[in-house]
Amino acid sequence: MANPGATKDEPARIAELRELLTRANRAYYTDADSIMSDTEFDRLLDELTQLESRHPELADPASPTVRVGGEPIEGFVTREHAVRMMSIDNTYNEAEVRAWVERVTKTLKDTGWPKAEGDRFACDPKIDGVAVSL
Repeated sequence: MANPGATKDEPARIAELRELLTRANRAYYTDADSIMSDTEFDRLLDELTQLESRHPELADPASPTVRVGGEPIEGFVTREHAVRMMSIDNTYNEAEVRAWVERVTKTLKDTGWPKAEGDRFACDPKIDGVAVSL
């Protein structure tokens, strides 16, 4: 697949992707009105992540690769989390889910989790735009 930013220099493409993805986040999280599919958003975010990794001198704490979601919705009370909530990785096929299971199992074994062998766990589909920390 051709890179849509191949004719632009990478710093300009980074700026373009940041602006587009920031608009998409605002539309999705604040306006409840998607301007692109989840698949397209994920593809563009991955492109931006790769470009930013090649250009650490352009790091920006407001980049969509660092900042999750949009602005807080009016009417909700904002509270600081006791433990930072992290972003959830996407998977698109069974092989990626199996790789995740292997990583979790290895981590449990490496940390000495008492029942790392034979433990069971559940995985639920992610509901985009909804997160809660209790």
